[in-house]
Parts: sequence; structure tokens; C-alpha cells
Amino acid sequence: MNGREYRIDELAHTAGTTVRNIRAYQDRGLLPPPRRVGRVGPAPARRPPARAGTHRAEHR
Repeated sequence: MNGREYRIDELAHTAGTTVRNIRAYQDRGLLPPPRRVGRVGPAPARRPPARAGTHRAEHR
């Protein structure tokens, strides 16, 4: 292409294909792996869902 960096959806649109195909090309080694930028760390810990029918006030 032109040396510009693309997000995967932009690359797919520009190339006239789908994001799924771009990922398949990466898996087969036809495209280099993406350069990761931004939010690349693990997701923050999530609290487990509350049990059905319980409220904080009930546990006092």
C-alpha cells in the first residue's frame, strides 16, 4: 500500500475485503501481525454479579 498505518476495519474497506479475511491472512502469515496501540493490557477485574433477589440492605 502506501506505508500508512491502518486500523483493521480501514484496511479491509480499502482492500475491498472483510475484517475476517484480513485476520485469516494474518493467521496464514500473509500479513504481518498488527502493531498494538492503546488499550493492550488485561481488562480490569470485574465484580461477580449479585445473587438474584439479594440487596445490600438485606445483609446488614
